[in-house]
Amino acid sequence: MEKKKTILIIEQEANLAEGLKTILTKEGYGVISILTPYYLKELCKDKKPDLAIIDLHIPNELGHNILRKIKEFFPTLPVITMSVYSNSFTKKELNMMGVSDFIAKPFEVEYLKEKIEAFIGRKK
Repeated sequence: MEKKKTILIIEQEANLAEGLKTILTKEGYGVISILTPYYLKELCKDKKPDLAIIDLHIPNELGHNILRKIKEFFPTLPVITMSVYSNSFTKKELNMMGVSDFIAKPFEVEYLKEKIEAFIGRKK
């Protein structure tokens, strides 16, 4: 039996984080959802995520600091970033930070699911 893929979500909007967790759990993924990255290492010590979805504009944390922490703990982890500020970073800057893809908010859930499937596949 194939191991269930785990997605790490770091999202400042609690309703969006909970909604994504519900949707992705129904899709067959394991989900670790946190509102801030402060306890990232502790939360992920037993479960290595297969993909991270990160809000780039979490209060008191700059997007690149969150990405740096993620890449420090999980250097090869694919990362999808999302933000309402689609012009904050250029594609080149995001690539240099180790971002695999970017999604502007608001977005269609089906679009996000397609992105996830492209990186880690679907396990139902």
